[in-house]
Amino acid sequence: MDKRLVVAVTPAGRRRYMRLLIPQVLSCPDIDRYDIWLNTTDPDDLRFLELVSRHPKVRLIHLPDGKVNGSRSINPFYKYTSDPGTTYIKFDDDIVWIDNKSISKMIEYRNENENFAFITPMVVNNAVCTALLQARGKLNELKRAKPYCLDNTGWRDPHFAEQLHRHFLKEITGTGVGAFVSEDTLFAMSRFSINCVAWRGELFAEFSGVVVGEDEEEISINIPARANLPNLLFGNAVVAHFAFYTQREHLDRTDLLDLYRAELRKKDWIDEDALGLVEESFAEAESRSGQGSRKGFGKLLDVQFYSPRIRFSVRKKKIRELLRM
Repeated sequence: MDKRLVVAVTPAGRRRYMRLLIPQVLSCPDIDRYDIWLNTTDPDDLRFLELVSRHPKVRLIHLPDGKVNGSRSINPFYKYTSDPGTTYIKFDDDIVWIDNKSISKMIEYRNENENFAFITPMVVNNAVCTALLQARGKLNELKRAKPYCLDNTGWRDPHFAEQLHRHFLKEITGTGVGAFVSEDTLFAMSRFSINCVAWRGELFAEFSGVVVGEDEEEISINIPARANLPNLLFGNAVVAHFAFYTQREHLDRTDLLDLYRAELRKKDWIDEDALGLVEESFAEAESRSGQGSRKGFGKLLDVQFYSPRIRFSVRKKKIRELLRM
């Protein structure tokens, strides 16, 4: 079988989250390219992404008409995901933790199997995933969620989301992700939050990547129905999704992002060049936004980047200083 190109995509983007996501995506050896869909008007976020695009894997994709309108302007980007021979994996910009080995296994499975429309990993802070795990006897110490993507507990309740994140962080700092994995699950005609999904370009080529209406409903229900294909939850791959808009104000006030950054520092598979680039870019964007007044930001801007491989790197000690902020 010919090797397929693997392209990650993200509608972007809030730099406070992508600071965590981008190094993990760029460090995945099975991802050949990272297309970042520019769906923001925030000048500092745009500056951050512009700086990150110096990485050879990164390609910035602009809206064809240039009219950014939040989630309502994502659909035109899908036309860039219909190349036969290419596998696409979409990460929301607030995916803050990725299990590298299991995501690679999911990509391999996606490459080899045409019998599913979309494949999703197990997503921490996704109502349907939470309800599935609880139905199989896991996470019983938490309030019960219902298998509905807009569930009042699993989607709406910010305090439940905080408890879930803290439970997950406790697991990964202890025994690992075992409490969050499960058997593979087939499902169809059931809407789910598309925080992370993978598809083959051949599927989108059938309709030239033209997605009409709400993309979540199209991807989780309508496109699979038209193709007469089920979706698959690949239960051994795990990612953590930070927040739905119903949860964001509360979760942004917690220390959860700091805790996830601490976990990022522990990952021995993270590419130091990619991490250094992201941290430098974040620091510069923060300084321009007027939010970089916290202790240490000024002196961190003079870090020197030397790597001959991608022309910018950062000494490991300085990377760790940046990540502690």
